[in-house]
Amino acid sequence: MEDFSAYTLMLDVGWISLLMVIGNVLRHQVKFIFQDLLLPAPITAGLIGLLVGPNVLGWINFSDNLGDYTSILIAVVFASMAYSMEVGGNMGKGARNMWGYSTMMFTGQWGLFIVLGLFLFAPLFDTPNWFGMMLPVGFTGGFGTAAAVGGALEGVGADAASSLGFTSATVGTLAAIIGGVIAGNWGIRKGKVSHVPKELPEELRRGYIKNIDDRPSLGRATTNPSSIEPLALHFGFIILTVMTAYGINQGLSSIWENVSVPLFAMSMVVGLFFRALMNFVGAEDYLDKDSISSISGAATDYLIAFGVAAIVPAAIASYWQALLLLFILGTIFCVFFLLW
Repeated sequence: MEDFSAYTLMLDVGWISLLMVIGNVLRHQVKFIFQDLLLPAPITAGLIGLLVGPNVLGWINFSDNLGDYTSILIAVVFASMAYSMEVGGNMGKGARNMWGYSTMMFTGQWGLFIVLGLFLFAPLFDTPNWFGMMLPVGFTGGFGTAAAVGGALEGVGADAASSLGFTSATVGTLAAIIGGVIAGNWGIRKGKVSHVPKELPEELRRGYIKNIDDRPSLGRATTNPSSIEPLALHFGFIILTVMTAYGINQGLSSIWENVSVPLFAMSMVVGLFFRALMNFVGAEDYLDKDSISSISGAATDYLIAFGVAAIVPAAIASYWQALLLLFILGTIFCVFFLLW
């Protein structure tokens, strides 16, 4: 195990940042695959990082801590949600329909594939009892859920859970992108699409907003920089929330050794408590929700890039047959559900 230092962190973040810039440039300049599939730069960065990282070509010597970064970043995302999410409000008909569709898809995947994991995959491939949930973790949950569930499972000894979760999220994202293009063309031919643009806007295809006047604001300043830079305040609140959650978890573990609360879940709870406390003292507008959302979005991008780059091919290789069948069945389920 290598010694970890601040410079190790700098190198890991620096390399993955370079790869995300490369992913963004590829999206901006290359039509084939990158623009045609609207491939997000963090996924491109993660796939390149996986290829050139220590587990494959070894050109970039990432540290052994990429998995730990994802655990912290998902905690940042959940802490941010506590400050930025809307509470209450009414949903329109379209939102209700989408919510109903998503809920049925979510519960259907979880229920079906947990059962398949127990009664098909475990007897056929000798997989762990939790293997079936890797499909909904990646397909309906995505990278955030993969980091959360994978980290929680690894905390109780499931060593390959994070790699399997991030693999599922990567396959699910690519399947959704490619399948979305196919489904869109099918919907156009069948007349199920009410409006068909001749081509996608350039800023959506290339991922770059060229017109300065069209660039949206990342958020509003709530403090004067002479006191504290607004971004530093918002980032500080989120880090304070995660640090407090970590301290509470450490305290619980010292009292009850068998008690383990995932950091992301405790971060959400602490964030909601801090938000309630701010509302109680009349500081409900002290933080800007758009600024918090921007920080959360940045953390999600790094989470995806680090998560894909942290996949251990050896862990995947031992499950490749089961994974292949899992992803085929998952794709069939999603296509059937969409058509139905």
